[in-house]
Amino acid sequence: MHTQLSPQKASNGLKESLELLKRRYRQGISNEVIASILGTFFVIDSEGRFVDWNDYERDEVVGFPDDEMLGSSALQAFHPDDRQRALDAVRHIFETGNEEVAEGRIRIRGGAEYRWYLISGRRISIDGVPLLIGTGIDISRRKRLEEINEFTVTLLTEAESLCEEEILRRTIEKARVLSSSTEGWHIVVNSDVFDHDSLAEIIPCTATGRTDRVIPDIGTSQVIRRAMLGMEPVIANQPRGGESFHSRTLAVPLVKSSRTYAVFCFSGKPYDYDDEDLTSVISLARLAQDIISRKRAEQSERKMQETLLQARRMELIGQLAGGIAHDFNNMLAVILGHAETLLDTIDSTSPDYENIHAIYNAANRSALLTRQLLAFARRQTVMPEIIELNSTIESMLAILRKLAGDRAEVAWLPGQVPLHITIDPSQLDQILANLTVNGRDAMMTQKGILKIETTLVNAARSECSLGHPCQEPGPYACIRFSDNGCGIGEDILPHIFEPFFSTKQNGKGYGLGLSTVFGIVKQNHGGICCDSMPGKGTTFSIFFPLQGKVEEKKPIQATPAMRKPSQAKILLVDDEPEILQLCRITFERKGYSVLEASSAESAMDIAARQGRSLDLLVTDLMLPGMNGIELADAIVKFNPDIKTIIISGYSHDIMPPDSAAHESKEFLQKPFAIKSLLEKVALLLDSNI
Repeated sequence: MHTQLSPQKASNGLKESLELLKRRYRQGISNEVIASILGTFFVIDSEGRFVDWNDYERDEVVGFPDDEMLGSSALQAFHPDDRQRALDAVRHIFETGNEEVAEGRIRIRGGAEYRWYLISGRRISIDGVPLLIGTGIDISRRKRLEEINEFTVTLLTEAESLCEEEILRRTIEKARVLSSSTEGWHIVVNSDVFDHDSLAEIIPCTATGRTDRVIPDIGTSQVIRRAMLGMEPVIANQPRGGESFHSRTLAVPLVKSSRTYAVFCFSGKPYDYDDEDLTSVISLARLAQDIISRKRAEQSERKMQETLLQARRMELIGQLAGGIAHDFNNMLAVILGHAETLLDTIDSTSPDYENIHAIYNAANRSALLTRQLLAFARRQTVMPEIIELNSTIESMLAILRKLAGDRAEVAWLPGQVPLHITIDPSQLDQILANLTVNGRDAMMTQKGILKIETTLVNAARSECSLGHPCQEPGPYACIRFSDNGCGIGEDILPHIFEPFFSTKQNGKGYGLGLSTVFGIVKQNHGGICCDSMPGKGTTFSIFFPLQGKVEEKKPIQATPAMRKPSQAKILLVDDEPEILQLCRITFERKGYSVLEASSAESAMDIAARQGRSLDLLVTDLMLPGMNGIELADAIVKFNPDIKTIIISGYSHDIMPPDSAAHESKEFLQKPFAIKSLLEKVALLLDSNI
């Protein structure tokens, strides 16, 4: 048998011989039996030429009339990649007589379409002449399903390591091959797409195997538009018997919540698209949609978990820092108090004066560190008020530009609407000063730009649940502070708000600047986030809840004093003996009568015995059994005229708004100067607020 079969028509002599074989073969089998065979049926000789066939083989597969089929090559209809395998199978059947079953792609009616067939053949003999009788069934749909299933398993296995673009690229390529298209791409639908008659210039497309953008022709664009608007797949084949203004196109929209957000498009098929193409593309499009949706949900869940873990971690660090700062403040208060007392009592020319002054200065610098720690822990003493953000920042620009120096230019871009927030103005000063210094230090050698912007932001509930810096939905005033410095590495970014974390050289900073900013923002119920790229710069976004109606402050009216300060009686309460001693000595030197208590319980006993004779209560906030606020509220019940000074390293915010005699309470933050303590006492005793 020849290895190459001629596609030419058989000669008249050959046809007569084959026709004779056909008649002899038909003597043993009826036409009705052949016609009843499902699928294709054929008989070929040892050269692979048609001897007999059924109507299906002639009409659905070969597409030639009977006189042209007789003697023509049956094997030429096989796909070039499958033809040699089919030829080898025919040879094997004729040589061994064994039945063979194989799969192969067959050209349909001489056109561009190939379909998969499962073909079985066995050898027979008519008057000593060997022939091959074969049958075949169309398995194209099964082969497509197998390919889709195999692709699905592979894509699901590798999806975690693939980006969305690669998932789409692989899916479109598989759909393009299955639908025999020359082009395949996807379109992300923007809200303005529907306002245009033609999509040719505005659709961003990614073509399979190409790096440039596909520009659909006008006709194809209209087909895509129909799929978008109708939210249904569209098949547009060329009209029969006439020319078309578009190539064959298949468009499958991806719809969510009654809106088309993407479209899978295919074109350039050499024959018409059919329902099998549509089913395959829909199946693959939904696969990609499900995988991408799952990946996005997992990413959102992961981000939310990371945000929660980071928040808990920062809260624990804050509690630790706050506790250390509080204990350290107690010791600093004693050191500062005694140093200040000594400085007031000895001559400035004394040899010991400089030594004591050095102790006093060192303690003050240490107090600054503890205040920064308390700011991070959200426990610093503050006096919040409603301010207009834009005007407040504008008043600070001169100071910020001095801080930036020659290394950076400060650009101010205020929002168009007034933004009222509640914050202690000194805290806003701290935030902007720390960020300015941080941005300035990020400039390497070239002069950089520090950009301060304000804007109104509305945080949606869905955004808050997915890790937005603002925990509660609503309107916020946003400050964006950007620099074009060296940027922050991805491995460093999660740690920048931790106290004492710094990438600067030793001696260039304590690592408390950003942690102070973080604590202030959180103390004022705001949110903060940082975006940075190494070599490009850093942007801090800070959000403060927007205030609605702004009321004017009413000035406090003072009334004449009811008793001379030197005649006043003070109840002093603190569980730290050193602070108790320091305050007692200080008050007695100024002529006050002092009663001491080291616990809330003993203070209550003294207050009960003294009745209304007590003028002032000076108490630490943190006491065993009962805090200082609760103690003051208990004493005021049987001495309504008593005034109170609460001493603490913690925030003024902890005092409940319904606390009794709220207006008669003053706060003093540890560590405090003796002068500040005495001024606070005199203020309360000299007034009847």
